[in-house]
Amino acid sequence: MAPWCCHGARGCFGEGRAMSVDEGVPVVFPRDIAGELHARMTASCKARCDERARDPEVLGHAHDLELERPLPSREIVARLVDVGYVASLLEEEGRMVRCGFGYLSEPGALARGYRVFRFGEPMPFSPSTLAKLSPAMDPGRTELAVFPEDGTLAVWGFIHRGDQSFGIDLQHLPTHFSLRGLGPGTFTVHFDERLLLLFSRDHAHFFDAGIDLAGVLESRAGVTAAVAGTLCRLARRMLSHGHGGTLLVVDQASPPSGLVWHGALTPPSGSHAMLTSAVRLEERASTKDFEIAPPSAVQRLAIEVALGEALDFVARLTAVDGAVLLDHALGILGAGITTQTPESAMPREIVLEDPRGGVPERRATLSELGGNRHRSAVCFCSQQPGRALALVASQDGDLSIFARRDDGLVHVIRPFELGVGI
Repeated sequence: MAPWCCHGARGCFGEGRAMSVDEGVPVVFPRDIAGELHARMTASCKARCDERARDPEVLGHAHDLELERPLPSREIVARLVDVGYVASLLEEEGRMVRCGFGYLSEPGALARGYRVFRFGEPMPFSPSTLAKLSPAMDPGRTELAVFPEDGTLAVWGFIHRGDQSFGIDLQHLPTHFSLRGLGPGTFTVHFDERLLLLFSRDHAHFFDAGIDLAGVLESRAGVTAAVAGTLCRLARRMLSHGHGGTLLVVDQASPPSGLVWHGALTPPSGSHAMLTSAVRLEERASTKDFEIAPPSAVQRLAIEVALGEALDFVARLTAVDGAVLLDHALGILGAGITTQTPESAMPREIVLEDPRGGVPERRATLSELGGNRHRSAVCFCSQQPGRALALVASQDGDLSIFARRDDGLVHVIRPFELGVGI
């Protein structure tokens, strides 16, 4: 096995196969990107070593980096992504396999404080093993544990992390190599508490940093940081329920235009403050801006539960036909709303932006977008007298942002592929 900390990282793609993700060559098999993935993991390990050398107190003396962040060899990385990919294409009792596994030893799992279920005998690390055991796993909380046993890569048990993230943020940040299946031929890889890779069917996206969705929303819609953060949480929930949906946001100072309101799903007067009140209370609790005393642990939990329930409610509303409309203060103005799309409201061109950076924005026609939800979002933004914003989650899990900018053009920011990285 390769040493945990290596100073010479090379991003090769395998014997006899010259290939570069940056050159736009289609990726056919996950092992084609194993060299690049291993190089990024190695660089992350080196950075951690350097960080501890500069300041041993940063991570604490109790943390054993090699134990909690074991670095597999390039050959093992290729095997891990290959098996994970094939397993995601299988079915078990008529259901698609949705599972995850981590490259971690039993001592490493215990060092992280995880609960461990050790098998009496290790099982072969194979797609069929993952498929057979997948019903026992709750992705994001429980995963299979994979590590060399007597020199052979094997599944030695279950790792149960429990809820290691705030429920309102839906985060997944393991320290070890963790592969999580999202759908047929689609998975993510996390390592060292970072998202490194999204592989989807025949192409890969590497992440040098998470996509700053909150920053995009602040700059495009002119909303506050608190509102932008709430919209991020709503976007994640819209993607997780799998029905697709549209969330529209309008300026409080300008009445919305070009909409057809749903008689039953429109509040009788003004806006509904369920989400607004929950966000304000959570914001006050976070800043300790209380008149008498800061909230107790029980009160803090109750505040977070209330916010989570409000977010879930609004996100589920987007699954109903039509859109959910909010104002800039997060008041709910209505649901089941449709956008009028007269020819006069159809802009001749839009601006396409890539949220991952490094790709210049470009002018495009509306025909390049496809899909009625996306065309309606463009028409909504173009018809509003003030700033306007639309978040569209497609049924296949992608997210697109639409915003009417000060230049008068509708900017479309995509792809947020499968909502990964936001």
